Amino acid sequence: MNRRVVLWSVAAVVGLNLLVALVNVVAPSPGGRRSSSLATAPGGFAAWAALAQRNGVEVIPLRDDLQDARLPAGATLVALDVPGLSRADARVLRDHAAAGGRVLAGGTRPDTWLSEIAPGLRWRASGPADARVGALRVRTAGAGAWSGGRGGLVETRGRVRLLADATPLQNQRLARADNASLALELTGPGPLVFAEAAHGYGNARGLAALPAAAKGALVLLLAAAVLLMLARGRRFGPPEPERRDLAPPRAAFVDAQAATLAKTRDPARAMAPVRDALLAAGEEADPPRDDAEALGLARRHAQLTRGAR
Repeated sequence: MNRRVVLWSVAAVVGLNLLVALVNVVAPSPGGRRSSSLATAPGGFAAWAALAQRNGVEVIPLRDDLQDARLPAGATLVALDVPGLSRADARVLRDHAAAGGRVLAGGTRPDTWLSEIAPGLRWRASGPADARVGALRVRTAGAGAWSGGRGGLVETRGRVRLLADATPLQNQRLARADNASLALELTGPGPLVFAEAAHGYGNARGLAALPAAAKGALVLLLAAAVLLMLARGRRFGPPEPERRDLAPPRAAFVDAQAATLAKTRDPARAMAPVRDALLAAGEEADPPRDDAEALGLARRHAQLTRGAR
């Protein structure tokens, strides 16, 4: 793989991620979970939360589980379109209302927990697009209605208000008909507490606390780092020698062989094969009398056999 191509690819990936992150900071795109106060998507409650704040109501996105939460006295607790609300959480809603708080619950398919709050009330997955709540005319998506009580869109059980269809309070419909007035009526004096942990916005730590966009950017940056290491991988290996290692000089070989032969206790006997080889080659070779002559004889033989210079 061409190293320059890889480096340019890495630079392009990193640059694209930085550009996307900058665009999201300057002009974030709508997103978030359905019926969450943190969601700016069409099905979110961010506009309702902003409307309540503009009317002097404190808004609290509750990230603790309902069973572990400490709810402000008199607060309006909102649990609409909550996926997988347990019966234990429903009892928390009931107990909060019994302690003097206000509860707004309901939305899509509340069958698993509804009996804890409103026994005998049933939910059906269709309803009128235009509904009346007192003197208010409300525009909905026709996503649900109550049966088994008075019927309609809103059912009241003490300090618990049950909303069969949460779409009038969502961002895309809040400005229609009297939907905003309904939102303020249901809000009450506040604080307005949204159960966000049930929507998947619970307390998180470490990497889990990062937004999805940040996690995606980290994955792409990791991939870019891997590509960079692949492109530059040879630099992390052992250093290349400046020159090729050569065999020892022939003169050194001759000296080493001569020194070995000279160390014997019987130079004449050790040098006999060497002397015979020299004689066969037409060289004069007297038997060595001491180590010095043995060393000289060995050098002559090594030079002859190895061609040392």
